[in-house]
Amino acid sequence: MSLSSLYYSAMSALFSPVFSLPLFLAELIIIFITVVFSSITFRLLFKDEDIKNMEEAKRKQKELMKQAEEIKKTDPKKANEMMRGSIGLQKGGTSRMMKASYPGMLFGLLLLPWVSLTFSKVAIALPIVILGKSSIGWIGWYLMNSLPLSLLFRKLMGVNV
Repeated sequence: MSLSSLYYSAMSALFSPVFSLPLFLAELIIIFITVVFSSITFRLLFKDEDIKNMEEAKRKQKELMKQAEEIKKTDPKKANEMMRGSIGLQKGGTSRMMKASYPGMLFGLLLLPWVSLTFSKVAIALPIVILGKSSIGWIGWYLMNSLPLSLLFRKLMGVNV
């Protein structure tokens, strides 16, 4: 048995209870599971102090940029140094935020091949016509539902980044 067939059979066995439902609902449940997993891991890894540090860095960056704009006319070299410094402030918070996002992204990437194969034939009928189409495939359904669900769930968990 190859590694890929083992992967697909394990994923199908894991999510088999979900397939007793209509496929669009099964995909919605899988979307919800990925959103919950990524939000919880993000919340556990990205602490409140990190959020406060990012907000402080943003405030400092705005101040530096404002000062740099004022100094730009008299000393352009110093203004460029200040702008580089303000960008450096932002990099630290962004890298911590990305590191907290990795487990959720990895989970999604592990599910993606299986979801793609399992739901490739699914076409969801839409109540309205969007971009000249009255139905969407699994990737459209995934995007249409994962973004609002993710925003809602993160808001409920207090992740305000």
